[in-house]
Amino acid sequence: MSIVPSNPFEALATGNLLQVIVISVLVGTAINLMKEEQTRPFLNVVESMYEIVQKILQLVLKIAPYGVFALITSVVATQGFGIIGNLAIYMLGLILAIILMMGLYVLILFFAGVKPKPFFQGFGSAFTLAFGTASSNAALPLALNGAKKAGLQSDLSGFAIPFGTALKRDGAGILQGFNAIFVAQLFGVDLTTGLVMAVFLSALLVSFSTAGVPGAGIIMMTTVLSAANLPLEGIAIVAGIDRVTEGFRTLLNVFGNTANARLLQQWENRRDSKNKNQEA
Repeated sequence: MSIVPSNPFEALATGNLLQVIVISVLVGTAINLMKEEQTRPFLNVVESMYEIVQKILQLVLKIAPYGVFALITSVVATQGFGIIGNLAIYMLGLILAIILMMGLYVLILFFAGVKPKPFFQGFGSAFTLAFGTASSNAALPLALNGAKKAGLQSDLSGFAIPFGTALKRDGAGILQGFNAIFVAQLFGVDLTTGLVMAVFLSALLVSFSTAGVPGAGIIMMTTVLSAANLPLEGIAIVAGIDRVTEGFRTLLNVFGNTANARLLQQWENRRDSKNKNQEA
């Protein structure tokens, strides 16, 4: 219902990637229909803004470790040292679930006949940036640049990867489910069938609307906990270590998006081969 933005600047400010994609398509189409001398001043401004944002990101990444330390210190100071053991188990379980999910994607790619070496060579830099910045949006340009090396056609990758970045976030879904179950156990709430279903449905829906920027998952946690009638105080407990696992979750998001795009390309290749055989 809200794919076409009523306010393009609001879409850019709130990180609504679907609306940003629509804006980009319209602006790109208009630029292609105009003469280069008419569009060059605008392109110069965009390129300059890009360089400025890159520099800002570098500064933020240098300061981020101090902020993570402050968050962890706050949790220990308010909850005591006993919470560290529970949080360690929580982190290990979450990372294990992410690794298992990535392993499932690898198996699907293998049985689909996708060669792993070109895939990881093409998207390796995107995976590294996603893990380091915890932002799937930041890794999107690198994923698009590496798509051809990974065996994807430009028209397919130009649609599938941005669309997946906007909607498909496996890491966010796993995070919200893990957080809700962890908070329920921490506060002694029984894991009934109704509670598990509420967590599952709300986590699925929230994963679609989570912004691809650092810290968005912990903000959306309020929706899942509210839907499952769980204490919102649990957010403060996991907030201190959220940044530690955020890189793994973002890596899974980008890995899943690129894997799906590569599987789609594999399906297209088989269909084209089948059509050629029938014509022959």
